[in-house]
Amino acid sequence: MIRVLLVARKGTDLYSLLIKKQADLHRNGRGTLQRRGARERGRAKWHHVKYDGWIWLEKCRAGVVLAEIFSRAAGGESQLMNSLVGFLDRHFRDELATVSIHYD
Repeated sequence: MIRVLLVARKGTDLYSLLIKKQADLHRNGRGTLQRRGARERGRAKWHHVKYDGWIWLEKCRAGVVLAEIFSRAAGGESQLMNSLVGFLDRHFRDELATVSIHYD
């Protein structure tokens, strides 16, 4: 499992921005991350269309989001992490203060 801690710049609700952007991309037939599973407040489960595995997103407090990356495939976690970091860099570079990666 890989944990990615996302800290937004002051005054930004990063979790809501992530959910809205993914939904917008999905509605327009774009994007590789798809939301799956039951809708829970402050939690989302994303799957990648190509890589085997999933990403749990959890809103921790104002401006802080924890992403936990899981995969059954060898090397799958790193592929999912690269995909997530690329998504964050493309769409949320100005809203992010820090991105910390923790390996378990």
